[in-house]
Order: sequence, then structure tokens, then C-alpha cells
Amino acid sequence: ADNARLDRVGAFRSATEHLLQLGHRRIGLLNSYSAQGRLEGYSQAMEAARVDYRAVVIGDSEGHKAPPIQVCIEELITTHPELTALVCTTDRGAQEAIYHLAQRGLRVPEDISIVSYSNEPWTQWALPPLTTLDQSTAELCEHTLALMSRRLEGSEQPWSRRLICPE
Repeated sequence: ADNARLDRVGAFRSATEHLLQLGHRRIGLLNSYSAQGRLEGYSQAMEAARVDYRAVVIGDSEGHKAPPIQVCIEELITTHPELTALVCTTDRGAQEAIYHLAQRGLRVPEDISIVSYSNEPWTQWALPPLTTLDQSTAELCEHTLALMSRRLEGSEQPWSRRLICPE
């Protein structure tokens, strides 16, 4: 079957590599409940850099299936006070993390750096400015619609598979 999907493993490898290139070695991952590929990408980057450190918690901005972000931030900071950076699996989770870190007296990016994923339209107004990967939603939709149109028009071309890499 035709397939177009986002390379979440590559995205989170890239986000973690960005922080590693900035010199961070104590990088945590605030993973979301239904996240696929994110932990794998984070782990790949840390292993490639030969960094054994891991600080991973699973949170939920809605707090329905996993602990709320506030609980996760409390756990991360209590368990890993040496943390210098955090990869968040959603922009909303990152914004919430920034808020809860500020409640604990930590400033972003002065005390802890944060990288996020999805590049929601509102992130351009986030304060402090949010570093986020663009999940290329427009490209994904465009490619998916083109695939559907081809099939509806009766195309018998071989199945197409495309992996879209967020930037």
C-alpha cells in the first residue's frame, strides 16, 4: 500500500544531536504516552556520542494516560538535578515544562535548554523562544493527497513509500 510517514526516530536523533553539539551531556527526554520512535532516536544519538546518561520520563499534557507534565518535571529535577537539557516530544509539553521549571526557579535556556517537536503555529510567539523541529505537516499532507489522487484516478504505478524527515 502507498505510505507516507514522518521519521520520528530521525527527528529525535536530530534534536538530541543538536543538544549534544551544544556541549550538553546530561540530556533528559520528556516522552509522551503514545510517542513512537522518540525514545529510539534519543537513545541512538546518546549512544553514538558515547554518552551513557539517560533521564527519561513519560508524561501527558492532558494527564489521562500518564502523569501530568508537572509531576514529570518534578521527578526529573528531583532524580536528575544535574540535567542541563531536555528534549520534549511536543511543543505543548515543552511550553508546560518551561512553566513548571520556572516555578522551581530554573530558567530556560540559562539553566536548562529545551528542544521540542512539531512546530505548532503558536510557537512563534512562545517566550522564551522555543527551539522546535518542524514535523513537515504540509509536505506530509501534500504527498498523501497526491498518492490518493493517483489511486482514485486509477493509477497502477507501484506502491509508493515515503519517509518525511522533520527539520
